[in-house]
Amino acid sequence: MTLSNYNAEQLVSALHTQRDAANALDEALDKAKRTAEKLTNDYGSKFTVVKELKSPVVKIAEEYAKELRASRDVANSDIATRLSQLLDIYLPITETVGSMSSRDEAVDALQSYKSEVNPLAKSPLKGFPAVTEVFSNVWSHTNDIASYCNTALENATPLTINQVVEKLKSDLVPVKAGLRTVKDAVESYANTRS
Repeated sequence: MTLSNYNAEQLVSALHTQRDAANALDEALDKAKRTAEKLTNDYGSKFTVVKELKSPVVKIAEEYAKELRASRDVANSDIATRLSQLLDIYLPITETVGSMSSRDEAVDALQSYKSEVNPLAKSPLKGFPAVTEVFSNVWSHTNDIASYCNTALENATPLTINQVVEKLKSDLVPVKAGLRTVKDAVESYANTRS
């Protein structure tokens, strides 16, 4: 396995697309809700059909807002946290390996990280299949990076451990930069209008 499978730019683009679409729909539904309320107030007494317009529009807008908040909570609590853990804990552990015993500890830590279950696998975001897919792709890519490091360390011998760690350090420079941009995009999705 190589790190070339990892493409932060595609993830960032997909996250921004989902953020922009979610915001546009949020704004459109808010406008529809205000319009339905105005029409009901202005014409509801004269036209029965207009009087019935407000309730379903308000219900749809409120349901969407609730689900959007839930998707943003997942972005913050699960996806951004997972990226932070990889950047701030697991990759630094990998880069500081200096002996076979510290290698074994790093392999165990990476294995533990990889074994965490993606919460979206069991409970996809209601009404947000594309966001679920993008978040799941981010999760998969973090696992791919952890697997790459894990495999490299597992294959190291007492004679090659230092060279393996130096190669990992070099390989991880662009990966960490990419992870930071993905994390920024996740946080941008999570922290925009609603």
